Amino acid sequence: MQKVKEIWCQLLGTKDFGPHDEFFAVGGHSLTLVLLRNKIREQFGFELQFDRFYKRPTLLALIEDILMAKKYANTAVLERVSGCTTDEDHHIPLSPVDGASTDEHLLVVNFVKLRENSAATGNLYMIHAIAGTIYPYYGILASIPESLNLNTMCNIHQQV
Repeated sequence: MQKVKEIWCQLLGTKDFGPHDEFFAVGGHSLTLVLLRNKIREQFGFELQFDRFYKRPTLLALIEDILMAKKYANTAVLERVSGCTTDEDHHIPLSPVDGASTDEHLLVVNFVKLRENSAATGNLYMIHAIAGTIYPYYGILASIPESLNLNTMCNIHQQV
């Protein structure tokens, strides 16, 4: 994940830090954090959660989070059709941007598999409130029957 380190160095203006050095101790501040979040989103499609980053503000922790998200993320592209089933890819049309047609824009939805069981009899998709996170779902996993695969939506973005 050399690219993450390059972004980190560029924003902090230094290469003099270790993987366990804290972002704020080596010159980072809240505005730099917003820039980091934007660059990480652009480069990796990863949504850096501020509350989580404040608990583990190191380069190593950020790389671990990105790798973990890549490992468990299952991207579904929603297709513009009516009466679609969960077995198909689906597209959701977006309103035209700057005169472009909706055919040129797709809404990409990333799902995170919270629990996957090959013997499951069904799937449960959980959708958090706007600007919410998936972390509260971990607290209720034990109360949901093992016969269900659990997925949650995160990182909805436009693909041109």
